[in-house]
Amino acid sequence: MQKTWFTRMAGIMVCMMFLLSYQISAAVSAEPKLIALTFDDGPSLDFTPKVLKILDDEDIKATFFLVGKWLPGKRALVQEMVDDGQQIGNHTFDHVKLTGLSADEIRSELNQTDNALTDITGQTSFLVRPPFGARNCNMLASIDAPVILWTLDPASGKQVPGKKMARFVLSHAKDGDIILLHDTTQYNLDAVEPIINGLKKKGFSFVTVDELFRQKGVTPENGIAYKRITGSEQAMYEELPAGQNSVK
Repeated sequence: MQKTWFTRMAGIMVCMMFLLSYQISAAVSAEPKLIALTFDDGPSLDFTPKVLKILDDEDIKATFFLVGKWLPGKRALVQEMVDDGQQIGNHTFDHVKLTGLSADEIRSELNQTDNALTDITGQTSFLVRPPFGARNCNMLASIDAPVILWTLDPASGKQVPGKKMARFVLSHAKDGDIILLHDTTQYNLDAVEPIINGLKKKGFSFVTVDELFRQKGVTPENGIAYKRITGSEQAMYEELPAGQNSVK
């Protein structure tokens, strides 16, 4: 009789441990997988409105890093981006490699675009993405804003068909990734919907870079180059030895 009681109690304990383990596993798997779509080199009157239409249809927010010299004549388009809830960032004024400039020249490139964006949007601070991903410690020290790089570049600076770009993203995407696209070419436009649809099926949610920082509990720091946002206790940024230049 006593043996039967102990056997029953042991069975109950095993069952309870299994249920607890299942609940913990379910809670972990329920954590949202977040990803940030980013678009460089715009705004483009030809392609940016088409990208915005896709994002609006899919109820997705993304981050657009805009080039200052392309802003004249596109005030209404940039305002539409802001009204849609898209995030606006600074991609310099002339789209030049900042690593080849002095500290004053770097600040001029960024300040010109900051001022133009502020005039249009009323916003006063913008994340920075350096053209070509070019960066070194001297350049980073000259930037009074967080620097946003990327985890995935499906084109690697080349002209790659949209379906191929989408396949690359879908096979490599992880939680906290930042995806680099451009709202300036047909190939990039062709990649947007397949990437969104494919990642949604994989359980990803799309957020702006600012929202990615917020949800991951990370406070971005000026002059730090972020490539992936995974959490405050994990490596999220890239440190370069003094004077080293790395171009992606």
